[in-house]
Amino acid sequence: EEIAALQAQVDINDSKVKMMKSAIDTLTSGQTPDDPAVEEAIAQMRAKIRAAKIDELKAQRAQDFEEAGRAPDESDVQKLEDECGELRRRLQELDSAIDVSRDTRQRELLLMGRTAVGEEE
Repeated sequence: EEIAALQAQVDINDSKVKMMKSAIDTLTSGQTPDDPAVEEAIAQMRAKIRAAKIDELKAQRAQDFEEAGRAPDESDVQKLEDECGELRRRLQELDSAIDVSRDTRQRELLLMGRTAVGEEE
């Protein structure tokens, strides 16, 4: 009796394996399933994959919300301070370059004005 029950279970599992192989072959070949059982197996696989993907996305979203809600630690603060310091240094360099350019332009205009005045005399 127990052996018969186990044999029945083996037969059921064998038929499931055959159906799954048929479903995979159908999907990889791009054909539409002829057997309603194969079609149902494909639908179940797609539903399981979709549910797993949704669960994965929900877990990722929960992790993102958790990380977004946490206070910055010392390394985050230090990175931001370093970045701000670098930006301040670059701003000072640009300001200096602008001042030099402005001074050079003013000297050129002043020299051009003196030259024009000297030419008139």
